[in-house]
Formats: sequence, C-alpha cells, structure tokens
Amino acid sequence: MRTFKKFLVTACLALTFGLTHARQVKPLTGQWQFIKSDVSVKDSTKDTIDGKSWQTVTVPHTWNAKDAQSGGEYYTGTACYRKTVDIPADLKGKRIFIRFEGVGQVADVYINGKKAGSHKGAYSAFCYEITPGVEFGQTNTIFVRANNEPRPDVIPVNHNLFMVFGGIYRPVSLIITDDIHITPTDYASPGIYIRQNSVTEEKADITVTAKLKNDNMASRQVQMRTIVKDAQDKVVATKSSDLTLPSMVVNSYKQSLTVENPTLWHGRKNPYLYSLTVQLTSEGNVLDEVTEPLGLRYYSMDKQKGFILNGEPYRLYGVCRHQEWKDHGSALTNEQHKTDFDMIYDIGATSIRLAHYQQAEFVYDYCDKLGFIIWAEVPFVNTWKGQEGENAKQQIRELVRQNYNHPSIFVWGLHNEVYGSSTMSYPVQVTKEMHDIAKTEDPDRFTVSVSGYGSLKRPMDCHADLQGNNRYFGWYYGAPDGLGPWIEGTRKVRPDTLVSVSEYGAGGNPDHQAENLTKANPISGQFFSEQYQAMIHEVQWAQIEEHPIVWSSYVWNMFDFCVPGWNRGGVKGLNHKGLVTYDRKTKKAAFYMYKANWSDDPVLYIRDKRLKERTNPAADIVVYSNLKDVTLTLNGKDFDSVNPDHCVFTWQDVVLESGKNTVKVTATRDGKTFTDTCTWNVDPSKADLGKGVIASSSETSKGNIARNAADGKTNTYWSTNERNPWIRFELKEPKEVDEISILWYNSSERVYPFEIETSLDGQTWKQALSTKSRSEKGFETYKFDPVKAKYVRIKGHGNNKTAFTAMYEVKLDGLAPVGDAELDKSAGDTQKVEKDKYETWVRRTDSAAEKWRDNRFGQFIHWGIYSLLGGEYDGKTYDYAAEWIQVSARIPGDEYAKLANEFNPEKFDAKRWAKLFKQAGVKYVVITTKHHDGFCLWDSKYTEFDMASTPYGKGVLKELADAVRAEGIDMGFYYSIIDWNHPDYKYAIKSDADRKQYRRYLDYMKDQLTELMTEFGEIKILWFDGRWDPAYKQNPEYGIEIEAHCRELNPDVIINDRVRAYDSLADYDAQYERRLPNTEKLASVDWESCMTIPKKTWGYHKAPGDWKSSKTIVEMLAKCASHSGNFLLNIGPKPDGSIREEEATRLKTVGEWMDRNGQAIYGCSKPDDHLTFSKGIQLSAKDDKLFAMIFDADVDKVTIEGMYKKPESVVLLSSPDANWPAWDYSNGKLTIELPEKQLDPIAPVFQITLDD
Repeated sequence: MRTFKKFLVTACLALTFGLTHARQVKPLTGQWQFIKSDVSVKDSTKDTIDGKSWQTVTVPHTWNAKDAQSGGEYYTGTACYRKTVDIPADLKGKRIFIRFEGVGQVADVYINGKKAGSHKGAYSAFCYEITPGVEFGQTNTIFVRANNEPRPDVIPVNHNLFMVFGGIYRPVSLIITDDIHITPTDYASPGIYIRQNSVTEEKADITVTAKLKNDNMASRQVQMRTIVKDAQDKVVATKSSDLTLPSMVVNSYKQSLTVENPTLWHGRKNPYLYSLTVQLTSEGNVLDEVTEPLGLRYYSMDKQKGFILNGEPYRLYGVCRHQEWKDHGSALTNEQHKTDFDMIYDIGATSIRLAHYQQAEFVYDYCDKLGFIIWAEVPFVNTWKGQEGENAKQQIRELVRQNYNHPSIFVWGLHNEVYGSSTMSYPVQVTKEMHDIAKTEDPDRFTVSVSGYGSLKRPMDCHADLQGNNRYFGWYYGAPDGLGPWIEGTRKVRPDTLVSVSEYGAGGNPDHQAENLTKANPISGQFFSEQYQAMIHEVQWAQIEEHPIVWSSYVWNMFDFCVPGWNRGGVKGLNHKGLVTYDRKTKKAAFYMYKANWSDDPVLYIRDKRLKERTNPAADIVVYSNLKDVTLTLNGKDFDSVNPDHCVFTWQDVVLESGKNTVKVTATRDGKTFTDTCTWNVDPSKADLGKGVIASSSETSKGNIARNAADGKTNTYWSTNERNPWIRFELKEPKEVDEISILWYNSSERVYPFEIETSLDGQTWKQALSTKSRSEKGFETYKFDPVKAKYVRIKGHGNNKTAFTAMYEVKLDGLAPVGDAELDKSAGDTQKVEKDKYETWVRRTDSAAEKWRDNRFGQFIHWGIYSLLGGEYDGKTYDYAAEWIQVSARIPGDEYAKLANEFNPEKFDAKRWAKLFKQAGVKYVVITTKHHDGFCLWDSKYTEFDMASTPYGKGVLKELADAVRAEGIDMGFYYSIIDWNHPDYKYAIKSDADRKQYRRYLDYMKDQLTELMTEFGEIKILWFDGRWDPAYKQNPEYGIEIEAHCRELNPDVIINDRVRAYDSLADYDAQYERRLPNTEKLASVDWESCMTIPKKTWGYHKAPGDWKSSKTIVEMLAKCASHSGNFLLNIGPKPDGSIREEEATRLKTVGEWMDRNGQAIYGCSKPDDHLTFSKGIQLSAKDDKLFAMIFDADVDKVTIEGMYKKPESVVLLSSPDANWPAWDYSNGKLTIELPEKQLDPIAPVFQITLDD
C-alpha cells in the first residue's frame, strides 16, 4: 500500500510539515463548503449566490446521495465546492500539487482564482501543480466546479446503466515535494512503474521505470535507489544509480533487479506482498520517495483449462461490484469499501469485475492484500455518440498508469455493450486504438471487451485479447438452462477465442417471496421473487462449473445498485440483481448458494426460510450446504438424506401440515454440528383454489399454476409441456374415491393418455387407473375401484398432437363444486369457440381502445431487405407480393441473408416520412419491425439479422417513432410470428425435440417484443401476423402466452386478433386483408381493413401492377368508417429509404380530402340500421350528426329515409359556414339536391345535424 503521513484537517486547513522527507501528503478530506449552483470564479468568495448560501459538507461528498435513488427527479448539472488552506511561508521553494481521486464527472479546479486545470471523467484520479498560484504564508482558497451532466464527449455518455454521482466523492490531498521529485502529474500515477519481466519459483527479474523531474534552473546530480523488502520488512533486492537530471523536464529512468527464490503472489491461496520503494537522494538527504506494492506472479490463458496462475489452473469466478451504498451514493469511506470486499471474500469469490469504471485506490490496495484477481475497466458502456473517442483513450491510459503496479489486476477492460455496424465504424476504431494504448502502456496484461449478445461474430467482437459476453438466460431471454448450450456453442463459432461469462444473473427482492418459480417481466415487473433469482443461480452456476473453458464468470451483481429512472422489482431507481441488498443489511438466498460452492467455511442454509406464509401444502425444501450428510427434520419427523447437486440439497414434494411447520436441517464437520431452522405457516384457505380442493403440481415455472384446474372457471387452465408431469389435489379429509371428472383443454381434438394415483400421506402413491381421454365435448368422467385417499394425483404424458398436458377443470366426487363449468358442456371444443368467437368477444371501453376507434385512419409500412429485389430475382419477375420473394423465388436462406450486406437506405428521412403521414391525415402508423423473413428494422440484442449488421449500421425504429409522435400520431409495430431465418422456428411440431426447439423460439419472440415495447417509447398498437403455420395454429396456448406477455409490458396496448391461433379475437378483427368486409354479414366487433395501393404487393415492387386511384382509396376509407371499422393504408418504401412518387402523391391527395372532410371519418361509426339511403354514397354517424359522402358523380340528389329526427341543418363540409339551400325533409325522408357543377374533386360530404 502506498505510504502517506496523515494529519488533522479542519475547515480552514493549516499545514504543518516535518522536514525529514521532502514529500508529504496532506489529506484535504473533511469539511468543505458546498453550493448546488453554477458559480463563477469571480463570485466564488461570496457568501450567497442568487439567494443560496454555502453549506458545510464532509468530503468525500456527492449531491446525489439520495435523489438519484428516489426513482424520481435527480440533479445533474453544476455544483461548486470551496476550501481555505493556510500554507506556511517556509514551504516557499517547494512544489505544491493538488490531487483528486475522483470527481463526478467534469471538474474545473482553481487556486486563488487561477485555474489549475480541467479534468473529464468521473472515475480516474487527476493531479495539478498549483505552486504558481499558491500564496505562501497566506490563506489560500481552493475552488472546484463539478458537473455530472451526461455529455457526448465524456464516457459514460449517459446514466442508463448506472448513476454517475456528482461531487468530490473521493479523497483529495495536497502533495508537497522538493524541486527534484518523482512526478505526481504523469496522469496522476505514482510516477514509478514495476514491470515483471520474468517470474519463476527460482527468481523474479523486474524493471522499475521512474519518471523524475528537476524543477531547478540547472541540472542536478542525484542518486536513484530502488529497494525491495519482503513482508517482514527485510531487504531482498536493491539497486542504485547516479543520475544527472536535466533542468525543467520529466525523464524516465530504469533500473533492473532480481529477487531470488521469491514467494509468489498466488491469489487467495497466498497473497504475498513485497514492497518496492524508489528513493531519490542527494548528499545524504532524501529528496523524494514513493513506495508501491509488489506481488510477484505470472499467468497465462489455456483454451481448455482457462486461467493459469503461476503454472496452475486457477478458476476465476466471482462477482461484479458497483461503488455505491444506499443513502451514500458513491461517496464511500474506506471502511465501507472494506465492508464490501470482506463480504466478497466471505462468499469465496476468487475474482472480481470492477464494473464499469475505475474504482477507489483503497479498493485495488485491499484486493492486492486479499488475493483477488481483478478485472479493471473504463466506462465506455451502453452506447456511443461519436465524440467520446479522445476521452475514452484518455481514461484507459489513466487506468493503466494509475494502477500499473497492482498484482491483483490481470486484465484491462475496454468497453461493455457498445456496438458498431461494421469493422470500420467509429466504436470499433476507438476500441482498437484503446487496445493499442493498453498494450503499449502495459504489454504484459490482457485486454478484454464485452458484448451483450451471444454471438461472437458482431463487428465489435474480438478486438481485444479476450472476449466477454453478458448472458441473462432466464431473465431477459431464453430458458434458465440455456447458458450451458451457449458456452458449448462458442467453440463452434470461434474455436480459438477465449470466452468469459462477464455478467449473468436475475433480479431478486428479499421482500418478495413466492411458492411458484414464475419469472417476472424484467423490464416492468414489480414482483421479483427471491426464489426465482436463487433458482437462476443454482442452474447457471452448475453449468459454469462444468465448463472450465470459460476463463472467468461474474455474477451481476454483488450488491443492488442505483439506476435512475428504473421502476422495477417494487423499488424505484434500483437494480435488484445483487446478491446483497443496497444497504448491505440482507444477504439474499443466492448469496448462500455461492458461498456453499465457493467457500471452505461451513455453510448450511434453508433457501426459502423467509417464505414464512404459505398456501401450498406441498413444497420442495431446498438447502444450500458444503457439508456432507445433511439431514432434514420437519415437525419432528426425520427425512432421508438426499444427494446434492452443486451443493444444492432438494427434498421434493414434501407434505406440510396446515398451520405451523418447523423445518430443521443438520450437518456435521470435524465433530462440530451445524443447524439451520425456520418456521412456515401453511393456510390453504388463502390460496383461493376452489371449494374443497387444494392443488399443486410439478409445473412451477410458467405461471400455469395448479389452482387454475380447481377454481370453478373454464376460462383458466393448467398446462405444461414437461415430461411426465403431475397435478395433485388434496381432499378436505380422507375418504373413499371412485371417480374423477376432467374437462381437458381442446378436448374434442386431442387424446390425453394419463394415470390416476391416490395417496393417504402424500408420499406413497398407488395407481387407481391408467387410460386416455375420449375426445368428448365437456367433462369426461372416469371411474375406478373405490380407494380411500387424502390425495389424488393425475399424471400426464402430453397428447396425440402436442407435448402439452392441459386441463380446464377437475371435479372430485362433488367435493369441489365448479360453478358454471358443469353447465358448459362444450367448453373444451375449440371448433365451437372458433364458431362463436364473435359472440364471445368483449369490447374494450378504456380510453386507449376508444382512441384507436376514433382514429379510423392508419398508415401501414412494409419495408425490409426484400425491397432490394423489388419482386425480381435471377432475371425473373415474381408478381406475387414482393415481401414474400424469398419463398416465391425459392431463395436459399444463406443467399437471401446476404441482402443485409447491401441494405443501406441513405435517403431514409424519418421526419420527412412523418410529415407526409401527417399530411395524409392518418392518426396512427404501423411499420413492419420484422416480417416473415426475420430481418429486424432495429438493433436487436437477440439476432445479428438486423439493421445494425447492414451498411446503414443502425436501427430506424427509434428515429421513426420519435418523428411520428412529434407529429401527434400514434406509433404501432407489426411483428411476424413466422421467422424463416431463425434456427429454432418450426413450421410444424412433430416431436418433443421440435417442441423444445419451438419453445426457444417463443422465448426469442418474447425477448424481441420486450425490446420493441420498452426501448422505443410507448407503442400503442401491436399488429401480429403469420399465425397460420401449424406449429402456432395448433397450439393456441402459445398465442395466449405471447399476448399475456405483451399486455404485462403495456396493459393499454391494442393488439389485433392475429396474435391468437384462430380460436378467438383479441382487441379487434384484422382478417380483412386487401379487401373490405361484406357489410351485410359484418359482426358487431371492432375491425380493421388493411389495404395496398398497388394491386398485389405490400413491399416495394418494381412492377407493382395497377394503382388504386385516390378516389378509390378515399371511398374505401369512407366505407370502413361508415361501418365502424378502421382503414390501414399501406406503402412500400424503396430500398434507399425514399417513398415512391405514386404513393406519396396519393397520400397527399387523400390528405387534402381529409382536410376538407375529416369530420366524416374521425370518431365516426355506423349509423342506425333503420336508415336507408341512395346508392353511391357512404353514410357515417357521430353524436347528433350524420355525414353523407357522395362518390357517384352522376347522382343529382341524395335521399336518406327512416330519419326519426328532423335535420336542424345541412351543410357542405368544404363550405361549413353556409347552410346548404337545396334540401327538404318530410315524413322521415331527407332529400338533398345536388348542382350540376362538381362540389369536390373526389367526393363532397354533407354534414346533417339532427334536431333533438
């Protein structure tokens, strides 16, 4: 550790110096004055600024200690600090420096009104000489302006991943040296650099470089001496050199030394530290000296064994750490830092990723002592702006120089989740330059960069020595057990690339306890159960441990931390992925799982001990322990021991008693007994499981909980695609049972093989029946020999069409009345549901639905890489829809995917598009984010087949959505269920393997829909397509799952019926594609017609065929509005991003008509059925008005009969100020006479106001 002399600091600091050594370091922590205002230098001595007064604070200090964590508004901007310091007159002739360990994030430093320097970057130290500005023998004022606003030229460029706390949040010190000194201003480094040239068990050859400066006017003779001492303070190596230092410049000087038979620094096993001191002397006087830690070690990487330390494999597993505490922010004391790292040491971690920035100097010193292997990095994270390159290079240089001598550091991190569209893009070039800087500064350590994608083929990947990938299976995407297959797949993609799982984990709130392991929505969910988080870590640590090819793995995160603006997991402003809570008071269950696996200290911990209140009488009791022969005792009854899986002991399906249950686990080691206990209270009545039946099941992870099969409802069900699943029902009391009735899901089309088993104790089971369902409508009753039972269990095996076992409702001998289900004999008949879907549809009456109806007119956009072909391939023109050309031309997938390499829509102008849509009069826009070809118009984390991989290099959705909303138009997204590009997409499901594969694709869909609904502002409409393939069509539960996921993300979103597999409607009927409905048979539901302007194609086609006229388009729109429907008019932009003139002209013409007559469309619906009217017109209604839209140019009058209310007025909408003179009303019939002259180039509209 660096050696500093310490002294007391007061608000006005008087410096006193002993002169034994010329260098002294005086802390300036403690009391400073602070004002949250942008103060000019000339005003910095005033007591009040704009009515605000300076207040006394203690440095380290941040002004965001609480507001950033509130989840609401927080201050980013400029605030100022000042402090007075008395500098004695006898120091004149010395050099005075001021050093800041960290200021968030841009700092301007002044001494007595003179600027000492400016620094950009919140996490690295900086040091300025202030000698010219010091008034010796006087009181000196230090003034600091700090600013933590995000800015494009300083990394990080935003606060999206973590908070950049404002303030002087780390220690400050004055450094006083002789004129001849080791420079403290070489990027605020120690000024000496210890390179370990060759280290073995026999000897260690090192080279020390010192940067020395002589501030005298003439050259000076000095002696440079390097001294290495062991841990017992014994000198083991020394070297002296006589030097002539030239005047006024900094020069580097090297010395080489050898330590014989060194004790190696070997991580946690033996973190042995030498000390190395560089001393400058002249004529027996010590002019300056600096002492640094020296841990002698050597390391390498092996493709099969991972990290090798001192010739031995050394697994790197551990955690990431943010430098902040609740109510303290980043202004931490060394004692708080120590608490964090002692806790990390306690869990047994061998390595730490100090993410995502340089941390306090104490941290690196303490890690050297504890033996952690450290990944140190700079905050080039999340995104890039194109202006931050110089600052990123500055910060990597600062990181390396300031921490060069720490033996704990083995790798320099260059970036985290920053992406470029090609290897020539800006962030790639910056990364390469940062790598070159790091390797030039430090040739012996590795560099690493990190991607949030699973692929190793993106343009930003593999430009460092090592590659890290952040993988959140089971949380943001995929299944919890997807990590292992991903690890194995990396070797197929890049056999020679060493890969780290640089982040993994899930959110968990210890206040959230759940019996079912149901995944929350990670973006907007408010319930993050501790159990689900623990399960994720159980599964994924096991997979990591079994793959030593992973050179390191890091849990994200050791501690909860602040993310401003987040509202997740029940606490605003917080990321809950920590193993320990933000206040450091609670260790979550997963903490003990890791401690059991990583630490040699005895661990025995009941995972669900905080789940005290329960409703389910059956439970898996999970215990974490690294002890052997763990035994379980429940309510005094002993259970046999079970074999652990990676230190996880699980007693499955243990029956609990109603009321209080005492759980105790016991184990021994070396003759000492360890126990852990907890108490659970079971109250089945609180489960709302139906009358008389308590239900549980093997299915615990998908939200299809057992009570759905015993709740008396036929619109809920229990379903699972697990192999050999079961669902169990507990009776009120043991009784004789001889039959069971089951209402199967889709009963008339599926055959379900199953067994009925009974039990008196819930442990020993006896088969009562083995049979299969009979494909009947409604409940099927199965009889068997009478048997006394307390529990009845149904064991399933899927069905004849899918792997799912699914049922709506179960009846057990009348003990569980099922309400209306008994009367609904056709509830399981999907064909009946299909037939009656219009009758069962329920109209939404919320404001979002009302607004969608009132909008009436929308803009559809089909755009993607298919536009490059324009309906032509290999010299042939395909008349069918251009967006289907991959199929119609039978283009191989690999060949088709190459189109992405050519897609560069340089003429795309989102604002120009939006202004055209506004001009057209549309009220909502829907764009194809992903069509059937799978190509994505945004930069998706889950595929490389997207805009980011094109020459254009970035997504278009954000820009378009912002532009559309700026014009007052609602934004909607089209998303295809079909994906011809995705490897897991299946046309049909024919086996269990197919089903598992399609399950992965469904998770992919949900992940992408989460992106679409959370990263582009509020999406008002989701327009699904492609439900016709058998894999989706024949498994309606998939559609229910997708729809539920979307509504969880945004309950107000409008979703079309194509999300469902034909069996029912969602919010509206979207079946009318390139056609209008038969209005005589139109059901009373919300509906929409989507229409092309050319005859056949949606996407851009070079030969589109006949174009609809503007009048035809308007008439279609009018017909929709006059029958209570919406009209979605499509365009297909060209591959360069421009809109072809034929479409733009028609949109403008339609818009001109809407300007005159839009009142007849917006908010209008079908008039009363008893009205009859002339052919050639469309009649719409709104409030007390009718609108007659006349499209037949040959008519000379309009008649409307059946009008029970007399018209109050009739006006031509294009001239609304004048009452139309030629109309007559008699006996319920209105006649409007028309002149011979044309009233409107498309269709005149008469507004008829009725008299109440």
